[in-house]
Amino acid sequence: MPQLLISHSVDPTLNLALEELLATEATQDIFMLWRNDASIIVGRHQNTSAEIDESFVRARNIRVVRRITGGGAVYHDLGNINFSCISLERTWDDKSAIRFTAPIIHALKAIGLDAQFSGRNDILANNCKISGCARSVTRGHTLFHGTLLFDVDLSVLAKALKPDPDKIRSKGIKSVRARVGNIIDMLDHPEAPTDTDEFLKRLQETIQDMFGQPFATPSDDLLAKAEALANEKYRTWEWNFGTSLQYDFSNKLVFQGGIIQANLNVQDNAIQNLKFTGDFFGSSSVDQLVDTINGTRPRRGDLVDALKNVAITEYISGITLDQLVNLLAISD
Repeated sequence: MPQLLISHSVDPTLNLALEELLATEATQDIFMLWRNDASIIVGRHQNTSAEIDESFVRARNIRVVRRITGGGAVYHDLGNINFSCISLERTWDDKSAIRFTAPIIHALKAIGLDAQFSGRNDILANNCKISGCARSVTRGHTLFHGTLLFDVDLSVLAKALKPDPDKIRSKGIKSVRARVGNIIDMLDHPEAPTDTDEFLKRLQETIQDMFGQPFATPSDDLLAKAEALANEKYRTWEWNFGTSLQYDFSNKLVFQGGIIQANLNVQDNAIQNLKFTGDFFGSSSVDQLVDTINGTRPRRGDLVDALKNVAITEYISGITLDQLVNLLAISD
């Protein structure tokens, strides 16, 4: 019988760190419920920049965090509930996912939703995907987790997970978009939960009855370790955006001095083979500016540090530092 846990934090970096600790150090099976503020959670093997609309994500202050399991990128907000199953059993077969999702399916049926596990990693209802799941095996433990779209802002989901294909051409594992729906829109009886807090409460009650024990919160010691791991890993650019994959990036800017296009390649998390084209003017060869930028990580902070003391208008007349950084940056 698993230990039942619930995290009251809505910080995706802390929750993913907590989940990793449980998935590597647990001494018994665990079932945990948690949710995050607006965030995109990308799969372990994905190129983050190829999964998101970076401009939209930055404008909306949506956090972008990588998880330790494979699969595609997903959008979280407070209208979504996540569940994690940690098992000391490493063996995986065709029935494993059905076994792990059984408490969730049971709880969904208890509120009047005819849900079923489908395919490799989905829970469906009314022919719509309401949950995407992923798994990994690490240090003798199996981690299986998934989402539950109760009342997610689907318009934000669609825009945040819509990268510009003309900007980034990636060799990474791309997400497969499926038709998704919110659980709240599928419930039409008077006893159905009407908001996500009530839905979470009903989930807890049903699962507690199923296992005959109450939910507990993670210990202070475990939370302190999770906070440290979040700082070391889940809050770093290297983990969330860094990738061993090679990919191409292109961007265009119309500015006071004309039109400029940047084409570059990212290798080992650094800009390589940068080329500027356009109808802009400069008093010095732009190749000197290119030499300064090549080798820099394609994130705003690194580009600002590399260019803040450079007289960039000598190379590209009329451009500002912010404009040049925005032209080249793939992430914050």
